[in-house]
Amino acid sequence: LLHFIAPDGNPDWAQDDDVALSDRLGAFRHVRCRPLASFHGDAPSFLGLHELWWPTRTAFHRAVDAAPDAFQALLDRAGKSVTLLAQAERYI
Repeated sequence: LLHFIAPDGNPDWAQDDDVALSDRLGAFRHVRCRPLASFHGDAPSFLGLHELWWPTRTAFHRAVDAAPDAFQALLDRAGKSVTLLAQAERYI
C-alpha cells in the first residue's frame, strides 16, 4: 500500500503510534518516507509517504477487515492524500 500525503495535507501525518497501527494491521513492513529537498526542491509533489507491505493481497484484506479503525486512522491523519494498493507477482 502506498499512501502519498498531498502537499496541502496534514504536516503531522507521521505520528508516534504509526508502528502500533501497522502492527495491528499485520503489515510486515512499514516505511515512512519524506521528500529530499536536494532532489524535489522547495515544492515537492508530496509531504510524505507511508509504505505498508503484506505478503499477499488476501492478507491485506484480512488485516483491514480485522482492524478497520487502525487502517482508517492511518489514512485519516494524512488529510488530503492519494492511496494506491499495488500487487506484484514474482516468477522464477
